[in-house]
Amino acid sequence: MKNNMKKTLLFASIFLLLAGFAQAQYDIYNYPLGNGDTIWYTINYAQGSYDSTYAIITTPYTDRTWRDHQKPSGQLIIPDSLPLPWWRCDTTGWENYPGGFDQAWRDLAQRVPVIILGMEAFGDCHNIVSVIIPNTVRKVWAFGGCTGLTSVEIGKFVEDMSYAFDGCTHLTTIRSRAEYPPICDEHTFDGVPNYADIIVPCGAAYRYQLSDYWNAFSRITEDCSDINDVENDGIHVWVDGRQIKVEGAKGQPLFIFDITGRQIANNNIPTGAYLVKIGDYPVRKVVVIR
Repeated sequence: MKNNMKKTLLFASIFLLLAGFAQAQYDIYNYPLGNGDTIWYTINYAQGSYDSTYAIITTPYTDRTWRDHQKPSGQLIIPDSLPLPWWRCDTTGWENYPGGFDQAWRDLAQRVPVIILGMEAFGDCHNIVSVIIPNTVRKVWAFGGCTGLTSVEIGKFVEDMSYAFDGCTHLTTIRSRAEYPPICDEHTFDGVPNYADIIVPCGAAYRYQLSDYWNAFSRITEDCSDINDVENDGIHVWVDGRQIKVEGAKGQPLFIFDITGRQIANNNIPTGAYLVKIGDYPVRKVVVIR
């Protein structure tokens, strides 16, 4: 009887320990952005040798929590990393840190990358006007119903944007740094005007024009301002009359695009700025002169 009771207590203790550990995986932390605004996040802890620990920006449990803190407004710059909870850190000396323990946590705690903007993380935050999403982020589900949102900058490694901007009826500028269009669904841009300006990297317009849900927008243009004719890879590109020639490409195929992303033939080229893509080498810009 005593042994059975001991086993019962042991299993109960293990259950409570595991339950507490599981709860810790989903605790929500708040982080001040420095302008009075607050964001909320959870931590996904590494579960195996091929996993990693990262932050998921989320929404607080209740509206009451929002009332105790200021909802994001104006320009929202998503941080690329957030601190681990203090109990996961070495807090030695934090009590004497200028600004106190809370400031020490913000400044000294180990930080992990922000990978996911969770479902409705900023849902119905009507006072957000613009958003900058960092390059660490892979998935975005976050801005449904943000009716005041007018412009968004999407980081270069975003892969999935299901439900991201559902109901953002005033969103008229979307700048994507991603070379390949993030995956969308029928809810991603539901309510976003189809005349919104979609600005994409040099040479990527045709991918967006062929991609589901991106192709609903009538104004997809490329930003080529940071493309130069730097010859640091042994390839020389020059203009011969109204034709573009290449040297040092080792048989790699040559593709030429105008600034709208339309591929053109390499003959009788009009005056203007063109993008040259040579195999797997970086895109470069060439000015063709009559």
